[in-house]
Amino acid sequence: MKINYVESLSLNAQGIDEKIYDHYYQRKLNPPKKPAKVGPVVDGVDVGLIRYVNEHPTWPLMDITTSEIEEKDFDYGNYWIRYYRPVTVKEKGPAVFFIHGGGFNMNTVTIYNGACRRLAELINGVVFSVSYTLSPEGRFPLALDQCYLSIERMMAKADELFIDKDKVAVMGDSAGGNLAAALCIKDKENKYIKMQILYYPLLDQTNVPVEEFRWDYYGDDIPELAKDKINQLYLGTEDCTKLYVKEGEDLTNPLISPALEKDYSIFPRTLALVAEYDFLTQQTEKYCRKLEEAGVRVDYYLFKGAFHGFLERIGFFDQSDTSLKIAADIIKDEFR
Repeated sequence: MKINYVESLSLNAQGIDEKIYDHYYQRKLNPPKKPAKVGPVVDGVDVGLIRYVNEHPTWPLMDITTSEIEEKDFDYGNYWIRYYRPVTVKEKGPAVFFIHGGGFNMNTVTIYNGACRRLAELINGVVFSVSYTLSPEGRFPLALDQCYLSIERMMAKADELFIDKDKVAVMGDSAGGNLAAALCIKDKENKYIKMQILYYPLLDQTNVPVEEFRWDYYGDDIPELAKDKINQLYLGTEDCTKLYVKEGEDLTNPLISPALEKDYSIFPRTLALVAEYDFLTQQTEKYCRKLEEAGVRVDYYLFKGAFHGFLERIGFFDQSDTSLKIAADIIKDEFR
């Protein structure tokens, strides 16, 4: 498998993008402050507290689009969908269903609003962002079912929403990447989805990725801050799974761990975008190699000097817009 390396515009002496390093180093020195409790408490978890930092971001939420973008919300009660369309789009074209990350238990459509607006502009098509029910209020398979129902409901309005049914992709980051890949499995009969775009996805929720993780993947000298960030995700993934999946659920179910799907040929063309210093990079690489072995076309981009979570920081981290431009070019290539 070919690995396309995306170089940072400015790496520091430790091999980390300067802006990324400064952002996370300052957070390490001055951790975001949060209250002792927020509420409500669900299944013994203060959900307001675990979401507090994500709902009070320590970076600016930015919109870098230069086009006029129409936004419209479709409310279905326990979940809703935001629709983005450049006003110049008057004919049916590509559509991307975006599923946000956040460990299944945090983050919002608002955090990714700038990225979705920018993607709609770049593909000159429409984007949908799904606000699914977070865990533990809603556990597997609720979020997955809501995301798939979102696709079905929007496809039923394809003509009025300017969707070309032959040009539909799913896209997600982290836990959203898990849901996006699982949607492709759920879609294997209907075949609405023609392409998947996965940002540093969580693909295997069993203990296998922990057991197989290799620090020597990074050589002999990994920067301390990078090691901290990898460890945070390394340790936090299990907690996210416990909130997302009911006790006793089979974690080898491919709808929970898409990397454990037995027939990789069911997946559509795949674009994977990963960070160099990220616990999930090794399992994504393994997954993409298996896709290629099954005959699936794969484009794999590794962002040098980057950490997990760069997509949501549009306009703040260069990697966010760079990655969206790459995604847009490949979407156009697939759907031309």
